[in-house]
Amino acid sequence: MEQVQVHPTAFVDPANPLAAVKFLAPEALRGSGGVLLNRQGVRFVNELATRDTVVGAMYQYAALDSPFHGHASTEAALEAAKKAHEAMPRAAEALLLLDQQAVNKFGLAAFNFYHRAKGFFQAVEGASGLVQYLTTLTGSPANQQAIGQTLADLTAAANGVIPDTVGRTVFVSNFTDALHSTLYVARVTGAIHYTMGGLAIDSTTRVMRTTLQACSSSECESEDDIVPIGGLYAAGEVTGGVHGANRLAGNSLLECVVFGRQAAVAAVTYSRSAPSSRSSY
Repeated sequence: MEQVQVHPTAFVDPANPLAAVKFLAPEALRGSGGVLLNRQGVRFVNELATRDTVVGAMYQYAALDSPFHGHASTEAALEAAKKAHEAMPRAAEALLLLDQQAVNKFGLAAFNFYHRAKGFFQAVEGASGLVQYLTTLTGSPANQQAIGQTLADLTAAANGVIPDTVGRTVFVSNFTDALHSTLYVARVTGAIHYTMGGLAIDSTTRVMRTTLQACSSSECESEDDIVPIGGLYAAGEVTGGVHGANRLAGNSLLECVVFGRQAAVAAVTYSRSAPSSRSSY
């Protein structure tokens, strides 16, 4: 399996944090203005970056046992967390934070499904509420100064006063008075979302094989050494090479429709053909 896509935001259910199967936190929550913090209350990635970028940053800067404390600056702490991750990858968990404007943009009815029906979000009051939330979550006093600075910088960047600390340029919510207003916070982690590797197929969804026993597609002498397996067709997550290393949101449905139809047509055509005309492979 060459490529497996990890979605950066799957909810960690407060009622069952160790559940193996998790509920997806849709990207629209970030697109509507939501931001990601690590457990020290610091933003560490442009939340609108591609999934692989966000997940990579989470494992670098939001590892659960990240050595974040004891550094003079946020930059030094982030660099220490990155080096620790490179030495030994660990589990990661971030906080997804929205203000009321972001909630309204996402849609109050839809948000309340995650907030009230599922219990994934908790409402906190400004910086002091977030400090209390993180102190309870981690079991140690949260860094009030760092959290206050994060929220102040977020408000300033969202309103165009300063460049954003993580390079985000699009803010749907301006986080007005985030230091004191109601905020909504949820725990999120990476979760396997889509597999993008496996069987090699051609444009008609025929599954391909090599004629040389120890031959890989990059080592074969010519394209003639790669042949279809008669009567075997594939589409969707079992195949590879369609999305590269980073499937874009929504493209899985497109893939299923396009290649699923191709596979169905090809399979019917094959089944109706004369046995003598079928491939022996």
